[in-house]
Amino acid sequence: MRLQIARPIVLNQWINWSRVRTKATRVQGRESHYWDSIPPWLDRYARGRSFVDIGTMWGEQWGAFDAAEHGASPVTALDVTPPTAACLVEQQRRGNPDVRFVTGDLHDPATLRELGTHDVVLCSGILYHSPNPLLTLECLRSITREHLILGTRTIQEVPGLPHTCVFYPNLHEPERLAFAAPIDGTADGLTTPFDPALGYSNYWWGISRSALHSMLGAGGWQVVEQVDRPAAPGYHTWVVARPAADWSPSQN
Repeated sequence: MRLQIARPIVLNQWINWSRVRTKATRVQGRESHYWDSIPPWLDRYARGRSFVDIGTMWGEQWGAFDAAEHGASPVTALDVTPPTAACLVEQQRRGNPDVRFVTGDLHDPATLRELGTHDVVLCSGILYHSPNPLLTLECLRSITREHLILGTRTIQEVPGLPHTCVFYPNLHEPERLAFAAPIDGTADGLTTPFDPALGYSNYWWGISRSALHSMLGAGGWQVVEQVDRPAAPGYHTWVVARPAADWSPSQN
């Protein structure tokens, strides 16, 4: 019984430290928007190159349209759902009629064949929504010729436990709510109980930055650049990575 009581206390201390650090960043005026790294990276890596945005319907940032405006060509956008009305309105507003939309699952071989390979791949807000993030990284590797621009939530490091990941589904409610407390808005599987029917909408994983680096290495990537923006209970982490030359996919 003592251990059951102690776990939420320790977990809350760990999460509260992240919240204090994030608040201090805001007070000091060092906070920046998580998308701020993308325009200069598009200029540096995507201009004049083929480009695909994976999970383009996830929010209000339109990576495919941004890439087209920064000189990428041709540009493709993939999601498991067809283009939304908001997406089509944004496409018309920006005047990007040549962006190709593909509807499908990144992990489906047929979808990968339809996508083809691209010089630059953008994947934001996807990795922690994937039941198998290593498979996701391998699928991304299979369609990338030059660079991957990857954005994901990461959790702060656990002292003494490098490469830590937290598997969120079916946490006991006190632990789940502790992880959910710093997150604004709805986070399926954290602010609400895990629901298998929601699939990728669930938060499946809390991935530390050291674990992210290890996954990238195992998935066939070499990190070129990294930016971490404080966001309790951890960070919004962005990396630019290139395919490793001496890599072969897992047999799983």
